[in-house]
Amino acid sequence: MRRDSRTIARIRTCSLATIFYVLIGYPLLIALLSRVRRRRPIVDHSVEPPSVTIVVAAYNEARTIQSKLQNVFELEFPAERLEVIVAAQGSTDRTAEIATAFSDRVIVLTDDDRAGKLAAVEAACMKASGDIIVLSDANNMYRVDTLRHLVSPFHDAGVGAVSGVKMTTVGPTSLAVGERTYWRYETFIKQSEARVSSCTSASGEILAIRADVMEPLAPDAGLDDFERICDVLRRGYRVEFAPGAVSVEPTSASQASERQRRARITAQRWRLLAHPRRFPLNRPVPMWQILSHKIGRLFLPLAAMLAFATTCVEVARPSAKRGRSARALLAAQVAFYLLAAIGPRLPLPRRLGKLARIPRYLVVTNAATVEGLYLATRDSHLLWDRVDRYEHDA
Repeated sequence: MRRDSRTIARIRTCSLATIFYVLIGYPLLIALLSRVRRRRPIVDHSVEPPSVTIVVAAYNEARTIQSKLQNVFELEFPAERLEVIVAAQGSTDRTAEIATAFSDRVIVLTDDDRAGKLAAVEAACMKASGDIIVLSDANNMYRVDTLRHLVSPFHDAGVGAVSGVKMTTVGPTSLAVGERTYWRYETFIKQSEARVSSCTSASGEILAIRADVMEPLAPDAGLDDFERICDVLRRGYRVEFAPGAVSVEPTSASQASERQRRARITAQRWRLLAHPRRFPLNRPVPMWQILSHKIGRLFLPLAAMLAFATTCVEVARPSAKRGRSARALLAAQVAFYLLAAIGPRLPLPRRLGKLARIPRYLVVTNAATVEGLYLATRDSHLLWDRVDRYEHDA
């Protein structure tokens, strides 16, 4: 009995330690290291900018493609050094027609075959003539100076890719605040990572890569932005973070849409674990960052379930000393899940109301991770599916 109690206590401790390290410990640690070992990137805005090709992934984006292209051509960047390619392969709406009519400066790639986002983007990159390739989506908009900030770090020959900041607008759903808070949290981690060694994560809609560094990904690569980062790191380059390069996009239109998006991302991440050679195993520090920042999150649902189950068991048969601490821990966990269920509906002041929405976002994200594991075990290929977002119309 005593041995069983010790085993349960150890499982609970390991589970709670995993949750703490992944969500709080690693971000604080990398932030501390960024202050101790702060590497300053070489950025020179005075030099002539490189030629740039913006690849816009646009599957059935007739409602947003015109606004997107207008946004691109309003960027503060020399027009003669900018090329735009719209990857609209497989679209069944007017995406290609609208993009073609918009400007003769836009190259539109389209056919009837739907081979997925990766294939469409790869085909566009093969056509690109710019020194720098910027990957973007049709539903995100750049601030006017974004492109200038995004390409400036390439003045440093050691930089192979640059990631920008992803921001979301606040929509009507209860998850909108949680999603916006999440991306601020991600920005904090990315900026700290870049100062220490290299950014190890990127948002696929605001990612710039040197054309001569960019290699075609494996046909089964699903998490293309993350795998491109791994490829750049594996080849010895750094991934810089540009806080002045900002992309804004709408939040998911509903809880179901957000769960669908997250499940697809985590399914691809689970599949990537089956190909360890695609990770930068030759780069110890970035590899540690990847394990802490991205891979560790896959195991948060298991850690949360184990923490809850072992706490329940310990409360059911408490010892004299551990009983009170176990009951307190169980009460905290129950309060967290209750807040996830009813938090968005509580009549709280603005700031407290925002905090009360975060538990639901975390629970939905963990549920999507479990769903992603199920999707990863299926044989079907994860095609390029649109996720409904708030305020699609221009």
